[in-house]
Amino acid sequence: FNYMGYGYLASAPFNLIFTNNNKELSADVIVPETIDFEGYTYTITGVAIETFNGSKNVALTIPATVTDVEIESNFIDKITCFATVPPKGSLSLYHDNENIIYVPAESVSAYQAARPWSSYTVKAIGDVSKFYNVTVNANEGGFVQLNGNEATALSIEEGKSLLICAVPDYGKRVKSASYTMGSVS
Repeated sequence: FNYMGYGYLASAPFNLIFTNNNKELSADVIVPETIDFEGYTYTITGVAIETFNGSKNVALTIPATVTDVEIESNFIDKITCFATVPPKGSLSLYHDNENIIYVPAESVSAYQAARPWSSYTVKAIGDVSKFYNVTVNANEGGFVQLNGNEATALSIEEGKSLLICAVPDYGKRVKSASYTMGSVS
């Protein structure tokens, strides 16, 4: 099914694989840990992205819940993966710049030794800064934009600004919106 512009494929009851549906990547992509859809909460356990269209220098953030990846792109140059155990699968980044993978500090050596991650520069997330998870909901009558992109969740680096907009459906008003913010690292 499609949700917030991206596709989700069932991998097991209440587990989903995030996919871009060959959609152009025009901004940074933050894969949520969970999504609420039609009264159920689903955990994202996989990421499948294949894109050769979009903006250069796209950053991808993968949550700790992901155990499998299938990523092929010439537009992603930075991946932040919060999983302490390196996800299995394949990773092919064809970017002109150095591809950097940021992972939890305690997992750097595991990623450096594990395929497909070992082919790229691996650094500790702590080498960058602290990150926060932000979740936002437009409860009725519209949708939410985070930093100009339709989304309900993202991880944001400490000290960076975040623009949250509740966008009403045509001819309607957003009746209420809410957000939560929690520390990731």
